Amino acid sequence: MFIFHKHGIRCGGISISKTLKEFFKEKYLRIETNTPVDRYFDNDIKVISSHTAPLMDKHQIGDDYLLQFYFYRHPIDRLYSWYNYERLVDLPFDHLKLAKSVSFKQYILTKLDLKTLENNYSSRIISGISPENLIIYDLEEIDLALNHLEISIKHGFPAFKSVKYWENQTNRENMNLFQRLHYIKMKLGDNLYNHLLELNSKDLEIITHISL
Repeated sequence: MFIFHKHGIRCGGISISKTLKEFFKEKYLRIETNTPVDRYFDNDIKVISSHTAPLMDKHQIGDDYLLQFYFYRHPIDRLYSWYNYERLVDLPFDHLKLAKSVSFKQYILTKLDLKTLENNYSSRIISGISPENLIIYDLEEIDLALNHLEISIKHGFPAFKSVKYWENQTNRENMNLFQRLHYIKMKLGDNLYNHLLELNSKDLEIITHISL
C-alpha cells in the first residue's frame, strides 16, 4: 500500500501529517512539487503529504494499492481560518501585511477588489478525480474521519494507530461549525456573507461527496 495525503491549506493538514510522520518515520515524505508523486513511492517511501502535488485518478501503483485522501473544510470557515493565520504568523512576506492591518470584512473586500480571493479551493483540488480513487473527509467530523482513516491504513499497515493533534489551530474554541459560521456572518454582514456563498458554490456541493 502507498498513501497520498493531499494537504489542503487550513484544512487540518499539519495535524494529519504529524500523525502519519510519527508512525511511518523515514518512510514518510513531505514534498512540494507540481507533478504527480507516484514516481517517489518505493520500498523506502510509503507515505507522501503535499500541498501542491496533484491528486492522481487511479487507485493502483504497480501491484500496490494507492490510498488517497483529502480533508474538506467549509470554504468560508477556511477563509476565516486563513485570515487569522496570516494575522498571527510572524513571517516577513508582503502578502501577510493585509490581514494584520484590517478587519476580516475589509480583508475580503480588498481581495475581491484585487481578484486575489481564492474561491472554490477544494473543488479545484479534487476536479477530475473519480470518487472511487479518493477518500474525502469532513474536517468537522475529525474523530470519525481519523477512525475511518486508521481502519483504511491498517489494511496495509496493521500496527498503524491514528492520534489527533490540533496544531496550528486558529478557530474559536468550543464552537461548532454552525456557531462559527454565524459568528463570521455577523462580522461580514448578510450581503457579503451570501456573496461568498455564491462565489464558493462548487465547494459547498462537495459535502454531498464526503466519504463518510
